[in-house]
Amino acid sequence: MAANLGQKSTVNAELALCLDAANPYSNPISRQGETHPPWNDLSENKIDGTIQNSPTYSNVGASSYIEFNTGGGSAEYYKMVSDYYSNVTWGANPYAIEIWVNRYDGAYLLDMRNASDSIHPYIQFNASQSNRLSYRPYNASAIFDTDTDQPSATDTTYTGWRHYVISREGTGSNECKLYYNGSFVAQGTDAETQVTPQDFDIGVRSYDDAISFKGRIGLFKIYNGKALSATEVLQNYNATKVRYD
Repeated sequence: MAANLGQKSTVNAELALCLDAANPYSNPISRQGETHPPWNDLSENKIDGTIQNSPTYSNVGASSYIEFNTGGGSAEYYKMVSDYYSNVTWGANPYAIEIWVNRYDGAYLLDMRNASDSIHPYIQFNASQSNRLSYRPYNASAIFDTDTDQPSATDTTYTGWRHYVISREGTGSNECKLYYNGSFVAQGTDAETQVTPQDFDIGVRSYDDAISFKGRIGLFKIYNGKALSATEVLQNYNATKVRYD
């Protein structure tokens, strides 16, 4: 039996990518144990991607998830096929990235680079900054990862389900915002025009498959051309948190 999907009132306009472990069409648990099982995109783009190696799938019970890198061995991560990179290229447009995550250890949640000196974006948990969620926008410095950037979201203990949204409303100062469990906690600036990524991996540092994220991901969504407002972030949080209580 599939998990309770919660209220059907999440914001879905302008979705470029939607990976949802609570939806059986997205999370094909029957494929568990395969070397490269799919995680199916529910957006109109129907992005092609697989999870490298053999993660643990669950869509039974209250908190459906796909679990990465907790059993040792080769890195487990979602990899998008390069033909689809343009769908997650927001240019100078508004965008949002929404994630439900239960982290045990590790760093890289998303990486669009193919080399250590690449200027493409990445998201990681920064151990040197109290395990805060750190976002490096395209061709810019990291934001949200210091006491100044994120004074109300210190994560020295980080296990348990957490909801994060990064939302760029515009390219002006402090128009890129971070929401944590439905509440606004930090802001920074992403004023650049992003070009097509050189890679797209969820759960690992993309250019060498190292420093992998360890834990569970329940939901990963990217909105291209739309920022999520504070009201919409809270709406999505309230509609989905029943899965992770």
